[in-house]
Amino acid sequence: MQILSPEAKAAPLEARGLIKSYRLGSVETRALDGLDLRIEPREFVSVMGPSGSGKSTLLNLLVGLDRPSAGEVLVEGVPLSTLDEDGLTALRRTRVGVVFQAFNLLPGLAAQENVELPLRAAGASRREATERARAMLVAVGLGERLRHRPDELSGGQAQRVAIARALVIEPAIVVADEPTGSLDSESGTGVLRLLRRLNEEQGVAILMVTHAPAAAAHADRIVTMCDGRVVSEDRPRATPSVAMRGLA
Repeated sequence: MQILSPEAKAAPLEARGLIKSYRLGSVETRALDGLDLRIEPREFVSVMGPSGSGKSTLLNLLVGLDRPSAGEVLVEGVPLSTLDEDGLTALRRTRVGVVFQAFNLLPGLAAQENVELPLRAAGASRREATERARAMLVAVGLGERLRHRPDELSGGQAQRVAIARALVIEPAIVVADEPTGSLDSESGTGVLRLLRRLNEEQGVAILMVTHAPAAAAHADRIVTMCDGRVVSEDRPRATPSVAMRGLA
């Protein structure tokens, strides 16, 4: 199994000519139709599109939860097609952080224990996992909630725990699936500002799937999908600081 180090110069995430077809009897439907997408280091990209445009299918392929019918996904230059299921699991534990709309926190574990999980799964010692989890929860503003279980947290706080869990592995990229979809507007705005801050301060690349234009506007680049293809791109935050960050 080949997984590149964080120092690798390849793009954190790239899709080349992705096709995903589903067949029901004699009828074939293409959820993705030759899609290309490249996420640069330190870039924050939003993917938008109507229901049925292929966003969920794309996300599943990008994180290795499904295989394309044709085309390739690469993480730091490594084709996912070269990895078996154990390799894909290892990659998600070390190089790709995933944030889900429904948080996916274990209800019986405290916030700190939830954040420790991917580190322990990757072989970190208990002491290292504890120290890194605490530091990351402080970084997302939850230093006073280390021992709170998910049912003792607000929706916004629970999503911050999920973000901390995704970031604690120091991934090449974080893929966020509708991270504000189940939150009220105030909590959602807080989560988006947190993602923006972590992107700028820690330099982690972020790919966020969202249906909300206001959420997408926090990104450097907005990619719009329709019928399994990219149909437009926009750069709402094309400021000198963003441009300089892209050259760093």
